[in-house]
Amino acid sequence: MQGTDIDAPISGGIEEAVKAAQGADAVVLMLGISESEEGESHDRTDIDLPQPQHDLAAAVLKSLGSEVRSLALCLHQLGSCVTMQCGPCC
Repeated sequence: MQGTDIDAPISGGIEEAVKAAQGADAVVLMLGISESEEGESHDRTDIDLPQPQHDLAAAVLKSLGSEVRSLALCLHQLGSCVTMQCGPCC
């Protein structure tokens, strides 16, 4: 289930991901950046994950509450650091 593109929302993607997560025994969130955002010839201006990924993670985590048996959060970062907003849902 793809809830968002790397740096752009998918219409209805977050809602579909939340629905899938709520019915799952385990949830794996794959977040990160791509080579188009950072590479040998160009750098990012900040270290945050793209906003659509923050939105996806927040919605899925908030919807789960204590219902999920297992949650894995995987970050693909291409060798550099990334930050993730963490609010009341975490």
